[in-house]
Amino acid sequence: TGIYAYVRNPMQLSAVLLLLILGLVLQNIWVAASALMAHIYSAGLAGWDEDEDLRRRFGARWADYQRTVRRWIPHVRPHYAPARLPARLYVSSTCQMCDQVGQWFRDRGARALQIVPAEEHPSGQLQRITYEDGDACPATGVAAVSRALEHLQLGWALAGFAIRLPVVCQFVQLLVDEGISLIKFWF
Repeated sequence: TGIYAYVRNPMQLSAVLLLLILGLVLQNIWVAASALMAHIYSAGLAGWDEDEDLRRRFGARWADYQRTVRRWIPHVRPHYAPARLPARLYVSSTCQMCDQVGQWFRDRGARALQIVPAEEHPSGQLQRITYEDGDACPATGVAAVSRALEHLQLGWALAGFAIRLPVVCQFVQLLVDEGISLIKFWF
């Protein structure tokens, strides 16, 4: 799930790209060269050790994931195993704005994401849009929408990751809540 639905080694890829960009910004050939060394280490020794460990722990599931998700080049669309239960985005069918959010995800062909009326949630008492996935804690409000963005394509997923950063998520949620209050007040 998350970034791992796009690329197998997001941390190693990020470190290599960061070193390369830093080398270019600092105009330092040694820092840029360290990106090459980090890549060689990650693809060689670390990659071999991690692949063996994951193969032992997850067997056929790892082999399927390894076959469908590239190690270093992210896919544009996420990969979700066919046997995996889809995540659920609960949106109220009685709230026009909420229903439009659900329709927006449907129109973009979100992968492994079911849009479910909030009224059908087992608790029966949702206060905000809610995202539930078997692998993570449920998310509500802006965090739920940003998790759902991971099911579209890489650009939207990166936006979702950025929105969930500490402080950013709370700030965006505050803006949304205030915007909704203003809309309700005027209309």
